[in-house]
Amino acid sequence: MITHADYAYELDAKDTLSSFRDAFVITDPDIIYLDVPAWLRPF
Repeated sequence: MITHADYAYELDAKDTLSSFRDAFVITDPDIIYLDVPAWLRPF
């Protein structure tokens, strides 16, 4: 039986964009990343 976690790991292994993960994952617990959706930004 495949679990949700197993399925997620399987998808991660096939992810062609996984090489970019380190550029976006912040591991410092003192840093909070906040972003506003593009449609809320003023033009």
